[in-house]
Amino acid sequence: MPRRIGIDRLVATQSGFKNGCLVDTNVLISTSLPIDPMNEAAERLVDKLAHLKIPLYSNVNIRAEFLEIQRRLLIPEALIEFYESHGDLDDVLTGKLRSIQSSYRKSIDNKKIYKFTDDRIKEFRTLMSSYEFNGKNGWLFFCAKFLAPQLDIVWDEVVQICNLNFIKIRDGDIQHMSDSLRAQGKFVLEI
Repeated sequence: MPRRIGIDRLVATQSGFKNGCLVDTNVLISTSLPIDPMNEAAERLVDKLAHLKIPLYSNVNIRAEFLEIQRRLLIPEALIEFYESHGDLDDVLTGKLRSIQSSYRKSIDNKKIYKFTDDRIKEFRTLMSSYEFNGKNGWLFFCAKFLAPQLDIVWDEVVQICNLNFIKIRDGDIQHMSDSLRAQGKFVLEI
């Protein structure tokens, strides 16, 4: 089993550590989700590093992983919001959405994280695409009106919470990341 050392000792023995560290996607997820079992530990780590004035870094790959996990977490929440705001749904869609609502609430009551798999996302993409809302494909309507607004803010929130800095791999990465986030909120969700 690897030997564990505390942050203070790590900083004292590794002079380069003061220059900063690359933060793992899982730390970002745990920090951003109060229900996550590792939330308190992740928040303590981020706070300790901030106290020691050690910058945290991220890159486009970490951001992509973070947003992919958040997408899986936010789709069920957004589907519930969609369900609760549409009283005129047919029995098939109502039954599926009510089932998600029930499973989601049960997970929250048990302090568990509820997220979709790719197969579950595809199932709902196919189902919702067979409907039309406000003259639009149901899935695209759902993504634009209910999912994208939530997905748009999660990255900015974790950047603020963790005071993240970006490792720029090449010119244009920051703009590319913004464009990528917008695309993910609107179209990439169709996977």
